[in-house]
Amino acid sequence: MLVDTEKCTSCGICVRDCPLAAIQMRNQKPETNDECSRCGACVKFCPEEALELEINAAPDAVQCDACPIECFIKPDFKGACLRYTNKDGQLLRIEHPHPFKEVESIVGPEPAKAIQRPLLTALGSGTTYPDCRPAPYIVKGKQADVDVVTVTTEAPLLYSTIMLKIENFFRKLLGLTTKGHLLIGSVQLTVEVADTDKLWGKGLGGRDSLSSGAGMLFVFPRLHMPMFWMKDLSFPLDMIWIKDGVVIDITPDVPVQNGPDLPTYSPSDMVNMVLEVPAGFAKSNDLGVGDTVSLRK
Repeated sequence: MLVDTEKCTSCGICVRDCPLAAIQMRNQKPETNDECSRCGACVKFCPEEALELEINAAPDAVQCDACPIECFIKPDFKGACLRYTNKDGQLLRIEHPHPFKEVESIVGPEPAKAIQRPLLTALGSGTTYPDCRPAPYIVKGKQADVDVVTVTTEAPLLYSTIMLKIENFFRKLLGLTTKGHLLIGSVQLTVEVADTDKLWGKGLGGRDSLSSGAGMLFVFPRLHMPMFWMKDLSFPLDMIWIKDGVVIDITPDVPVQNGPDLPTYSPSDMVNMVLEVPAGFAKSNDLGVGDTVSLRK
């Protein structure tokens, strides 16, 4: 992978989206290790178009032709789908379709006779991320003189934000917070996004707790100096103050407070995002000033 250091903003999206976890940040710039299969996911998802694939693959790599991605797999490593490996210079499929008898104890007994045919006799026969090609194995049959075709695949919904986008569409209709995936430093979490006056005012008030790996992200249209308080909060928080995608301040372990005169909390400089997470989250994950932040909804 080639990196244009002028364009790269160290957002970390390539690290997050690499299917092989083959990219690490070094000196705030991405680097690949030997696991890289040149699948191109990093290039596809880089918002700054700062990445390119190297022209020449490793001389001992085998090019996989199982899908249009055509990974170059080095000896004893896997392709992006995790199904193929390079064994002594030969492309070898690691996983095979599983007959029903192998998975009966997991999926349960066969269904009633009326719906037994046509049924698939193998699971997991489709291709996988980052290739969205339909599964190559199709079962055909007739039911009451009606032609029936059944197909199985690993749908790309598992690896993309399609389901999240669908959920957010309905949450927005209902006036609820939308959800997103947040990368802060090297830590990933799921956040609810508060981006309206009503949602800013309510925040996390009235809730009993916040699960580990979750938070609420307040997104504002412009830089300003916000004032936060702990009204109607029943659990302590860390407040992480973010300016243009970079952490500039952290207020840790803000306690639960009651009474008519609640104290307020503000950052050391203007911000356009504020992340609230359970107290101790910032310390336990080594978060600090200067960490980069990126959101995908």
